Amino acid sequence: MTRSWQIKDTDTDAALGLSRGIRCHPLIGSLLIQRGITTAAAATAFFHPSLASLANPFDLADMGTAVQRVTQALVNKENILVFGDYDTDGVCATAILVGFLRQAGADPLWHLPHRITEGYGLAPGHIDQVALPGGIGLVITADCGSASHEAIALAKSRGIDVIVTDHHQVSPPLAPALALVNPQRPDCDSGLTHLSGSGVAFFLVLALRKHLRELGFWNHGAEPNLKNHCDLVAIGTIADMVPLTADNRILARAGLEVLCQAPKPWLQALRQDGTLSDPMITSRDVAFRLAPRLNASGRLDHAGNSLNFLLAQDLATSLPLAALLNRLNSRRQDLEKAIWDDINNLIRTHPGLEREPTLVMADPFWHEGVLGIAAGRLAKQMGKPVVLISTKSGMGKGSARSVAGIDLFRAMTMSADFIQRYGGHEMAAGLTLEPAMIPGFAQTFSKAVVFLRGTTTPAPDPVLVDGCLQPAAISEALVNELEWLEPFGVGNPEPVFMAEGVKVDHFRRMGNAHWQLRLSGGSAAPVLEAVWFNPPAAKPPARFKRIAFHLGRNRWNGKNAIRLFIQAGEP
Repeated sequence: MTRSWQIKDTDTDAALGLSRGIRCHPLIGSLLIQRGITTAAAATAFFHPSLASLANPFDLADMGTAVQRVTQALVNKENILVFGDYDTDGVCATAILVGFLRQAGADPLWHLPHRITEGYGLAPGHIDQVALPGGIGLVITADCGSASHEAIALAKSRGIDVIVTDHHQVSPPLAPALALVNPQRPDCDSGLTHLSGSGVAFFLVLALRKHLRELGFWNHGAEPNLKNHCDLVAIGTIADMVPLTADNRILARAGLEVLCQAPKPWLQALRQDGTLSDPMITSRDVAFRLAPRLNASGRLDHAGNSLNFLLAQDLATSLPLAALLNRLNSRRQDLEKAIWDDINNLIRTHPGLEREPTLVMADPFWHEGVLGIAAGRLAKQMGKPVVLISTKSGMGKGSARSVAGIDLFRAMTMSADFIQRYGGHEMAAGLTLEPAMIPGFAQTFSKAVVFLRGTTTPAPDPVLVDGCLQPAAISEALVNELEWLEPFGVGNPEPVFMAEGVKVDHFRRMGNAHWQLRLSGGSAAPVLEAVWFNPPAAKPPARFKRIAFHLGRNRWNGKNAIRLFIQAGEP
């Protein structure tokens, strides 16, 4: 479908005034104005986020109860179980909790469910088959648990307390946990709904450390430096695509600083195997190198591989686990491509599918572990919510992804009569349903989306451009200043620039689906390196009328060259 191109409106005078006030490139001033940053003081705070500015963790509902109960468990040497989700955010949240509890002298058990055989979330079977045999007195969930009413009630009847840490949307009534620490609960006035699961887990350990300090708990041992856990918060936050604003920006920026220091064995292993060859780690590296590897294990094997990797105490343990995650990620890419090709072939032969308000498809051969990635790419390409369902196991197990302006969780709720189980948030959700219910679900879900959107016509997101930037104007100084805006993600998107009349001097394929190009914009312009991941055609034209691109660096195998990351192009 054809995408429109739009250049964002900017108050040019305000942008120029701000850039002069903070002595930066006028383009940086324009980007700050677009983000609502209009004063030099606000710009300075944005460029230098501080952990000291984090919100008070005790503002979260039930945080005081949770802290008191974990403290009791630590003092009394109770057996604690940390139960997490199998995605990157859940694995990182689990690692944060397990790591802190170990620093506090506990030896917690942990459990991450198998995506295929156990499914998402804390279930009654986990209480009887994991918690009870382990002599567990306290269960702490990580990035899950808000919807686990039955399991939590069973735990309570067995004399086991449950503390939920989660960030997914909550439907009343609240689960009967001892403490439900979730900023999404309707009675939580913390204003922290932007937090990821890792962020909520980190706020719990922040509150715990403070309370334990007041009790003199650390008098006989070193108090943990919690900034060292921010690397995991950054990975979980960026991977889960929550807004990189407010506390999330502070945590992600601090986490990237920790990642660049590479103190932990798992990060040393990724440097040694070449996954991360440059000391400078950016949000792009987290999104496209770290998170997919951690995620692949939970999608195709068991997320415990990723958790063991993050908790490893030495390089000898980390290296074979890094190799395993790399292999699983390569297999994930192959499976995802096969699904992507299947669906695009079907769309080409049935062009009417593009005009439908949603895309709901099912197949008995798809691997359910990679459906979410394919659904996300399709939703972005087609401009509408996409639900992909695998019926391989005899049940329909699917992943859904949405687009801006359509609350996916609400659309699922409006279609709940056809769904056995579902959960998620505005942009991403998972569901389980009987295969016979898929046609009825597809019809009802489509009607729900039309109601929420107000039209039956899907519209691919426009190519939204922050400003015009010709190759001749690209410089090292500008790229350096753009890095002040890091980390990029939802709520602080990586700037997109437009260049016109760009010539393709050289082109070659990267793998099966990507391009590597050399571009120039005229006789006086420098030749610039560019890449385009998953381009829409077999080869580029000799000249583009215009391209939209991110501006960054190629930090690979010792290189540190300016690189354009092409997002769209018009021949």
